[in-house]
Amino acid sequence: MFRLHDASKTVSQHSGFLAEMAALLHGLCHRTGNTDLADVLALGHAPRSDLRGIPASREAHHAIVRTMALHFLLKWHGHVHDAAEFSMMRALHDRGLLQAHDLMLPAMRQRASEAAAKVAGTTWTRYRIRRKLKHLLR
Repeated sequence: MFRLHDASKTVSQHSGFLAEMAALLHGLCHRTGNTDLADVLALGHAPRSDLRGIPASREAHHAIVRTMALHFLLKWHGHVHDAAEFSMMRALHDRGLLQAHDLMLPAMRQRASEAAAKVAGTTWTRYRIRRKLKHLLR
C-alpha cells in the first residue's frame, strides 16, 4: 500500500517513478535470467546502478519477475506515444511476448493485443503518420 498526495513521487514526479520502477525491474530481470525483458526495458529506460536492488532467486522468481516486467511495460507503455515506447512494444512483439498470454494478468491481454496490432510490420515513422492521419480524419 502507498499514499497518493500532491507531494508523492507517484503524483508529482511520474517520469521519475517510472524510471525507478523500470530500473528495479531491469535488475530483477537480470538476476532471474529474464535478459530478454531486461533488454526491452533498457530500450526505454536507462539502467541505473544507484538503486539498492531487490534480492531474487533465479529459479524461484523467474516466472513472477517475467510477469511483473511484462505487466509494467504494457501498463505504462502499451499505449504508444513516443519512439521509446514504440521500440519497447516492437521488441516485445518481435520476441513473441505480446502473444504470451500465459504470462499476462487478465487485464493486460487486451492491451497486449492492441499494442501488437499497432506495431506489427511497421516503423516508428509509419506509425506516427498513420496515427496523425487517423486523428485528422476523425
